[in-house]
Amino acid sequence: MPGSFPHGVAERLQRRGVHVAVAKSELFPERAVKRPEEVRKIKEAQQAAVIAMRSAVDMIAESKWTPRGIWS
Repeated sequence: MPGSFPHGVAERLQRRGVHVAVAKSELFPERAVKRPEEVRKIKEAQQAAVIAMRSAVDMIAESKWTPRGIWS
């Protein structure tokens, strides 16, 4: 795993019998620097996630309990 791998996750894996070792170097050094097209796509994906989350929050805020106790 990379050195930035979350410690808690590594511990849980080890408790389940998975051997975990820290890599001496980056696993994919070519991924450290993004091309302009990749940066654009990442921004688009993040914007889409924000829009989706706002929509979900709005839907929950507008929801009501029915007389039978069902959330709608």
